[in-house]
Amino acid sequence: MKRIRVGVIGLGGHLLDHLKPAKKLGFELVALFDTSEENALIAIGKLELDREQVKLYEDLEVFMQEAEVDVILIGSPDSFHATQLLVAIQGLVARGLRVPVMVEKPAAVTKDDLQKFREASELAMRHEIVITSCHIREFDPPYMWVGENLPHLIAEHGPLVHIKLDFKYPEPKPGEWKAIIRKLLADHGPHEVHIILRWLGINVPFKIVRRDDGPLGYRAEGWHGEEANRVTFEFCGSRKAKRSAEGRGAYPETIELFFADGYIVVVKTHPQAEAGPIDGAHEIILVKTDYDLRLLGVMGNIAAVLEGEPSYLDPELLSLIVESVVYLSIPEEGEYMYAP
Repeated sequence: MKRIRVGVIGLGGHLLDHLKPAKKLGFELVALFDTSEENALIAIGKLELDREQVKLYEDLEVFMQEAEVDVILIGSPDSFHATQLLVAIQGLVARGLRVPVMVEKPAAVTKDDLQKFREASELAMRHEIVITSCHIREFDPPYMWVGENLPHLIAEHGPLVHIKLDFKYPEPKPGEWKAIIRKLLADHGPHEVHIILRWLGINVPFKIVRRDDGPLGYRAEGWHGEEANRVTFEFCGSRKAKRSAEGRGAYPETIELFFADGYIVVVKTHPQAEAGPIDGAHEIILVKTDYDLRLLGVMGNIAAVLEGEPSYLDPELLSLIVESVVYLSIPEEGEYMYAP
């Protein structure tokens, strides 16, 4: 197994979730920039690494000048993502390196961030550096099932006319309520936008409008395609699921697909329920999600990029995800329209 040297900018909890299963793919943390040495050492311990195996940096510029790595992962708080992505791309260009960079979502949270993301993306494309992100539904069995079966369903039931996506996070514990201040759309909206554009395509007009957004829930709706064959969609989510002993990845997600002949397919990821047709025009499909499999998919794609394979997120798709979610989530906007 080939060793893949990882450099991390801000080792947050979600990146730990990536790195733990990715060890079996050869990924190994060797360099870490974090503003808190204490947090860095705790994270190194959770990865079961010796302190001597990881070089710590207190200065991001020095990290970019010195770190000898095969891939860079950015897992700092959201407000730093775009700035640190730009610094990373500029640092790689200065050294003549083509190291892929994965930035956690959201890659941008403000219009200023969006400009930095665009600058980083344009610079990366000019120098053939891959920028990717964590959109795990690309590798999640329920959503993969839809992508694989959608052509067959359309052939059997006519055009797709509407999509509804609904997910649930666990309800906060009593001591967590005050700590939850980030609105949910910026956090989870990138997943919904990504999968809708993956299923429907990116070279046609689409519009998304925010209907509600807060720390405990959000809702958005929109349309995709020319008026004659337009698909409408809606997506929502909340932090209201009852806590499960099964942990992360065990909370309800529902995909509803509505077709021209009135047929409805409901794909449930959890909880378990009886599968099979409800009546002649409605069926439930059960496909259990696999949290580690999703993370391994993202990391496995990075390993494939290092071998010359394309990223699952091409620059245009990633840019549309980032731009649309910024405009949907910032208070003064609330909608995004794309017209190629």
